[in-house]
Amino acid sequence: MAKNKENLISMKHEMVAVPVYQERVSPLLDVAKKFAVYEILEGEIKQKIIADIHPEDETQRIDKLKEIGVSVIIGGAVSSFVSELIREKGLRLISWISGPADNVIDQYLKGGLKSLRNGGPGGCGRKKRQRGCRSDIIKQQ
Repeated sequence: MAKNKENLISMKHEMVAVPVYQERVSPLLDVAKKFAVYEILEGEIKQKIIADIHPEDETQRIDKLKEIGVSVIIGGAVSSFVSELIREKGLRLISWISGPADNVIDQYLKGGLKSLRNGGPGGCGRKKRQRGCRSDIIKQQ
């Protein structure tokens, strides 16, 4: 019961960052410098801002996202180094997602996004797909 209550509390207000390139999820989180940051209050988007973040390295970029209040990052491909860095900073990562950023956030709000399982840099190759590897590709509506 305490776990469910904790999830409800955390859903009331959160900041979600999506690295973007031409209004779509950027294909590689590691080098992204532009983020759509969504403020979500009680399951609804209250505002969206575009943040240009140009620090010298990945650590500073993740620190800046955390500093502005981001608790979740939804991205495309991500290296194991950056993935681990995000987790060490206490942020939640949903990776290997593609599609228009606004559609991805809509799916997130509906509880329909899952990180790619068994994935690594370069995406989900044919052999990995046979082992159940998948990513969520969000279509433009």
